[in-house]
Amino acid sequence: MLASRKLQLRTASQKKQTNDTRADMFMFYSTLTCEQAHTLIEQGAQLVDVRMPDEYRRNALRGSVNIPLPAIQQALKQLDKNTPVLLYCVSGQRSGTAKRVLEACGFSQVHNLGPYTFFNNCEHSHPQ
Repeated sequence: MLASRKLQLRTASQKKQTNDTRADMFMFYSTLTCEQAHTLIEQGAQLVDVRMPDEYRRNALRGSVNIPLPAIQQALKQLDKNTPVLLYCVSGQRSGTAKRVLEACGFSQVHNLGPYTFFNNCEHSHPQ
């Protein structure tokens, strides 16, 4: 009976660790601070919204272009490999995926801003 209880506890603990790891896998955070993002944009970085066009129309960040994630590989010619690229979406998941795609295609200065709300909140706190 005691061995069975230990096994149950160990299994529950392993499940929690696995679930925590999965949760971390799907949490996407900005790879830049607000200040770093603003500095790069002021220096001419490319701000790319990887959401679908209807999402982009509803609330795009000022100065961004819309290149939906499913079209990112076909749209490589729209981006300059020598200029930093800042990607965003709703949660940071699609922009994280787009970051990996661009890096695989030879882009070296790619940053995931994460959710557009992160940068939206930055804009309100950043002096103009």
